[in-house]
Amino acid sequence: MMDTAVVASKLAAGVIGAAAFYVCRRLLAGRPADWRRFVTVAAAAWVLLRVGVFLALVVFNVPVPTDVPTYYVPQARLALSGHLVYRDFPSSYGPLFPYLGAALLWSWDSPRVFVLFALLVELSYIALWAHVARRTVGEQPMREGVLLYLCNPIALVNVAAVGQNQIWLGALWGAAALFVVRGRSFTSGVLTSLSAAAVKFLGFLPGPVFWLHASRRRSFALGMVLGVLLCFGPFATVGMGLLQPFRAEAGQMTSGNLIYLATLARGATSLTVGHVADLLTACALGATLWWLRPRREEERGRYVLEATSVLVLALMLFSKKSYTFYLTAILLPLLIALVRASARRGFDPVPWIFGWSTAAALEPTIWFHWLKGQASGLPDFGAATGAGAWARLGAFLAIEIVLVGGYVAWILVLARGRSPATLARPARQ
Repeated sequence: MMDTAVVASKLAAGVIGAAAFYVCRRLLAGRPADWRRFVTVAAAAWVLLRVGVFLALVVFNVPVPTDVPTYYVPQARLALSGHLVYRDFPSSYGPLFPYLGAALLWSWDSPRVFVLFALLVELSYIALWAHVARRTVGEQPMREGVLLYLCNPIALVNVAAVGQNQIWLGALWGAAALFVVRGRSFTSGVLTSLSAAAVKFLGFLPGPVFWLHASRRRSFALGMVLGVLLCFGPFATVGMGLLQPFRAEAGQMTSGNLIYLATLARGATSLTVGHVADLLTACALGATLWWLRPRREEERGRYVLEATSVLVLALMLFSKKSYTFYLTAILLPLLIALVRASARRGFDPVPWIFGWSTAAALEPTIWFHWLKGQASGLPDFGAATGAGAWARLGAFLAIEIVLVGGYVAWILVLARGRSPATLARPARQ
């Protein structure tokens, strides 16, 4: 019963989000240059779709699900009691994360403090990436992208209901990207390292993109090195195993990627798939960085939204571990970049975005709940009996195809934006 309720609530988030977006678009119709009206509509959408959801869950005493009670809170309590991360307890997060969580629990001893903090961080996330967009792609794509983000079911679920720490990662990436486009390369490098230490090692992922687009690449590299020394050095000196998260998760595999689909088709062993996936992911990310490199000096910083988005999408597509809530970190820059790319072709991506986003919000729930009895996480087609079991398997496979197909489609849409015809810098509005 609970499984069905969770699936229904995420479907409802997709429908309500799409309806809210079209209402916001209608309210702004005919007044594209009215900044005050845009801020008012965006603020109202955030209050209704974030604060409203948070308060509703509090009033109806719905517990915070997934990672917050399972990982965030226990690790924060251990940190509060004086234990050292990696040495006294395992963690898949950056070395600072349990202690930041401890500070949150000290201020309010409830799992909901993580959700409330995620809401506050989201405000800075929106402001930072919106500022990057205004300096790189123009005013109108930024406004449309912000409204798409505010109404998107991925953000609605993972921020307002779940309180995932990916929004922390996205905010720090947004700050690093903003300093890149402002020419503050050293500070951008420090922030990139801080994102890995404060949240998870995934924070290092856009580092090569920011380095390629930095006006002073040497300064960016020095900033990253200093950030690593300051954030990771003290933990290394007291004997903490900083590589423990990599060793702990080396053999993990999730659904929602090409490797998983290939495993379904071929029935390969997880060990074989793991080795192939690691090599394929490394090659895919390297090829992506080569394609997204600035061709000319004046291009540096101009395509940081597209480059960051495509790099993360490539990781999601090829990595053997690609939980869809990782998308929260780059959802806003991705949506802004898609709006810009689609506008140049006279194509409205909104219905496709909401269909894909709803599938992405649903996918981990179906994988965890419908396939939870199978240690491999693979559907057992031989054990499927009855119309209900086959309907669930069919729905799961359809969502997998929509999700992975969306990754491919968005990468192609954004990659085509790097053609010579699209390299003219948009005018600031």
